[in-house]
Amino acid sequence: MKHESHKVPPYHNSDAQILSIGLCQVETHPFECDQNRARTLKALRDAGELGCEVAITPECSVHGYGFLDDKELLKTKVTQAAETQSGALVTGAAEIAQQYKMAIAVGYAEAADGVLYNATTLLDAKGEIAAHYRKVHLRDFESHAFGSVFHPGNEFPVVDLKLRNGPLRAGIMICFDREIPESVRSLRAQGAELILCPLACDTEPLDAPQNFAENEMTTRIRAAENELYIVVNNHANRFNGGTFIVGPAGESIIQLGEAPEVKRVDLPIGGFRELFRTNPYTWMGWGYRREDVYSKYL
Repeated sequence: MKHESHKVPPYHNSDAQILSIGLCQVETHPFECDQNRARTLKALRDAGELGCEVAITPECSVHGYGFLDDKELLKTKVTQAAETQSGALVTGAAEIAQQYKMAIAVGYAEAADGVLYNATTLLDAKGEIAAHYRKVHLRDFESHAFGSVFHPGNEFPVVDLKLRNGPLRAGIMICFDREIPESVRSLRAQGAELILCPLACDTEPLDAPQNFAENEMTTRIRAAENELYIVVNNHANRFNGGTFIVGPAGESIIQLGEAPEVKRVDLPIGGFRELFRTNPYTWMGWGYRREDVYSKYL
């Protein structure tokens, strides 16, 4: 599967803010926690060396999003692999964030409140926790409600990050969340300019002809209808990689191949802001919405 970069619409402005995103497509193996954590932290350091302002890891990077048919054994192994917000992964990432003045979103299985969550912690450029997200929408094979391991979260956080080149209003979701329209809509309603989305599932090429509603097409639609960036970061090899970024016009900005890779991508966030956020009555018309009508149905 070959992936290439694609041109973006002409909203670049050389005088406006540029945002440098670090894609950390890490190779993980099920339940090889120490090795997975070490590779994840190394990838984050590599992103720091590339001068990235924000870096992102895959979903459940420590236990590698491993699953087993034996549900009781699965619960035991994920419980053993789970970390807290003050665990080794977040602590290590915080040191890297502080060293490189780089915000970091790290995905992992979290142990809290006596249960397990599929979580992402967003650290600011000082290495402090800016936001913490627990996956709201869980597939049956991962959901405690269906006999599996994870409990759902119940909120979508959006935060303002102070980065080297300027501000960013960022939101978080995880994998399957992007297939539910209300996920991205909830983040956009809070003013998110960019969504960080750790992933653990197979991807399709963004530039391939589409004849079915696969996840990548869905993600492009979500970005376009909400006029924002979505950064989707996958595991290497086992989930066939394909980490990608889509832009506010639904355009494909970049997609990686299958192999492990750390890639810096510069986004014209300032030009985007001028075109898509100065006037609410833009292309997709956020300002035209009729919440008084929708509230009867939602």
